[in-house]
Order: sequence, then C-alpha cells, then structure tokens
Amino acid sequence: MAKHTEKKKKDRKVNSKKDPKGAYGLDKYGDDVEDQDPEHTDSHDGSGGGESMGESLAQQQTRKAAATTRSLAKFKERAEAAKQRQSDKDALHKQMRADRKTKGIRFSDASGKGYIKDGKKTYDA
Repeated sequence: MAKHTEKKKKDRKVNSKKDPKGAYGLDKYGDDVEDQDPEHTDSHDGSGGGESMGESLAQQQTRKAAATTRSLAKFKERAEAAKQRQSDKDALHKQMRADRKTKGIRFSDASGKGYIKDGKKTYDA
C-alpha cells in the first residue's frame, strides 16, 4: 500500500525546468498552438479597440458624460418615486394605528365584521 501512495505522489510532481510543459500541462513559452482555434487571431496592433474604436478622446468623454447624466437623472427620478411610495405607506400605517387605538382590533366572524376593544365585540352597522 505504501508503494501505491508513493507512486501517486511521484506522479503529481512536475519538474518545470526539465519538462517543456508547465505545471498545468500548458506550454511554458506560449507557442502551444495545436489547442487553439485556427479561426482565432489576436490583433494587437496598438489601435485601441473595444467599444471606443474610431472615437476621439473628446467624443468618448462626451458620450460617457451624457450616459452619466442620463443615469443620474433616472436615479433621482426613481429615488423621488420611492420616497413618495414610502410616504404613502407611512400615512396608511399611521391611519391603521389610529384606528386600532381608537376603535380596537378589526375582526370578522359568522355574525359579521367589527372591532374588538376591551374584550367587547362591536359590530359594524
């Protein structure tokens, strides 16, 4: 059993100085092209690239500033709507609290609907 364990440990060791493959089985020098897609080409010609290809720096800054302004305006609009919804909810809860304090707790049973206050049922007319 000990020999089997030693063999597994020995198999896991990788001597990267002697082996042309690195620790993960990849070519250390980056010229391992048999695994790459032949259609794939890297074009790093220093022309930038990405979404801003062909735009000047001023155009990029203008576009980004406009996007920031639009999103800030939308953010403020949504924040105002959220404040309004919260104030409406707070007003409703305040009214429900006042009803509970003055009239009692709302209930319904076979006889009808009403409020319970001080252990007495008061039915709605």
